Amino acid sequence: MHSEHTTQCAAGSPCRLIICYDKPMSSVLKLAENLSVTEFGGKAANLASMLSAGLPVPFGLAVGLNAFDENGQLKQESKQSVEKQLDQAKLYAVRSSALAEDAEGASWAGQFETFLDTPAKDVVAKIEECHNSAKDRAKAYASAQADATNFDIAVVVQEMVKPEYAGVLFTKDPVSGKDTLVTEYVEGLGEELVSGRADPVRIAWKPGDTPNAPFNIEELTMLAKKVEEVFGSPQDIEWAWTDNKMWLVQARPITTTQTATNGYNLGEPDELFYWGPSRAQPLYMSDFMAAAETFFKAMASDSAMPNPPKQLVLFYDNKMVWLSNAKAFTEFTAKTFEAYQKAERINEDMASWRKTCQTPEDLLEAWGYTLFAEFSLYGAETALATQLQRFDESTRQKIWGAFTVPDNSTFLARIDEELLNSKDPKALAVKYPWIQDGYDGVFDVAEDYFTKRLKTLSDEQETGTVQKPDRAKLVEEFGLTDEEVAALTLTRKLAQFMDDRKAWMMQTRKLITEPFSDAQHGWLFDDGAASKVGETDAKDLWQRYVDFRASTNAVQGIVASNGGKHFVNGEVVVVSSPTDSVAKDKILVVPSTSPSYVPLMRKAKALITDHGGMMSHAAIVAREFGLPCIVGTKQATKVLKNGDHVVLDLVKGEVNK
Repeated sequence: MHSEHTTQCAAGSPCRLIICYDKPMSSVLKLAENLSVTEFGGKAANLASMLSAGLPVPFGLAVGLNAFDENGQLKQESKQSVEKQLDQAKLYAVRSSALAEDAEGASWAGQFETFLDTPAKDVVAKIEECHNSAKDRAKAYASAQADATNFDIAVVVQEMVKPEYAGVLFTKDPVSGKDTLVTEYVEGLGEELVSGRADPVRIAWKPGDTPNAPFNIEELTMLAKKVEEVFGSPQDIEWAWTDNKMWLVQARPITTTQTATNGYNLGEPDELFYWGPSRAQPLYMSDFMAAAETFFKAMASDSAMPNPPKQLVLFYDNKMVWLSNAKAFTEFTAKTFEAYQKAERINEDMASWRKTCQTPEDLLEAWGYTLFAEFSLYGAETALATQLQRFDESTRQKIWGAFTVPDNSTFLARIDEELLNSKDPKALAVKYPWIQDGYDGVFDVAEDYFTKRLKTLSDEQETGTVQKPDRAKLVEEFGLTDEEVAALTLTRKLAQFMDDRKAWMMQTRKLITEPFSDAQHGWLFDDGAASKVGETDAKDLWQRYVDFRASTNAVQGIVASNGGKHFVNGEVVVVSSPTDSVAKDKILVVPSTSPSYVPLMRKAKALITDHGGMMSHAAIVAREFGLPCIVGTKQATKVLKNGDHVVLDLVKGEVNK
């Protein structure tokens, strides 16, 4: 570094005298000035570059290495320079700016001290404390870096911004490596987010999209793009939103992006929608998987249709689970229901499906006619809740119960009635040889099933049939609009369609001798494309999302059916298979249900499930049977044990021991 001075040469003419220094003339500079990394560190240099580009960075000072003496104290002239430029009425953030910090290869994030809300009178002391904070944790971090010897720390002092919201934004997804903007934010100081003390809200979006947010996300997107242009690489940016203004308080290169198993990341287990886990073999799921892939690709390529979120299917230990982010899946299926209602194709789909569902070569086409309806049914609960939001929860449940129970009994209930009337298991086994067929394979046990089922039906004490609701009377009582009645009617038809499909699915498994899909261990659909999951990844992901889900003693779910009661108490039986032997009047606790669980449901006192919503199989059948039922607890099978005595609150959806 040099300084120029003008003096008089011997002949009287002016000349320049250049004096060279090994150290800068001033070691305390405003962030707006040109700062070198070797003197002021990575953070200060990055902030200076952002200010030079016109980006909104709070006022601040950079305190260089040469501002300190050999004891780590500020030199007198540096101390005076700092104090002179501070506003005594303001608070400041004092942060490290190590030479290696915020660099391309390693961020050093969180390895040195940061002091927030520092009064002007305490800034000098905090600068010195920050400078001397090359503690054990920083040395341990450094041991894994290529250059682990330099712990010189410059310091940045900035005016505190008191944010309404603060967060971290990645201009490229650091997990998948995709060109997706990702931000996580909290209310108040971003330190709560960075430290991990607060659970953030996460938003991911593509450039050009504008997701909902309580701050100006369009402005944040624009600023993030400019930051990336300034530094020429994907960036990790800390931001703060206050008084309708977006501030950028730090930027550094994204040091790593991950792929492989982490490319399947869906979030935390308690953030997910789960279908299953249930017993299933890839062969007997292959026609459904192949049809689902075609269906999702068609939706993703049609701008008029909702875009499917990331979906992950895993096969492991003779079981299968379907996973998606719960919020994204709920939004997608609600929009799918609205699109299906607008298309007015329920009758057409059912007619087409019935024509093409009895031969192996027609299986994929048949599934194709049902998938739009299936994912619409998943979204009916959310879509109708929006339409019926003027009613309180109790009234909405009454309307749901009256309008969404199919007009006809489920196919298993109809077969039960036929068996009870004929009392001839052998004849029923000849007529319905497929009764035990399913995703787990084809089994020749129909006569055994009907023999056991007849005994169960004969032993049951019937208490009368459930009275059919007078829907016309309810329409008048609650003033339901034609649009609301049409949506409720569609939901009921969809439920009937899916019940018919379950019977068809049982019948057609015996037609499958070759796989329709090569997804032996798993399948991922993301961003309009499908890919296979390998065996090792499937095992690791199963452990993360199924075996090691977080569990607490709080069991809370959705009341799918109250059975006309406020409370129900009884003894729990945790059921893992529909073939389990369960005594009458027990409270069944299951991950989720399928048609094969109906015999157990018929003699249960109540039902609790880990997964599912108001239009899940368990919910529909429970309402038909008048069975008290709480669904979607996420963890009932983990928390409740055989023999536990519990009380179900059928207003709040709580299960208490």
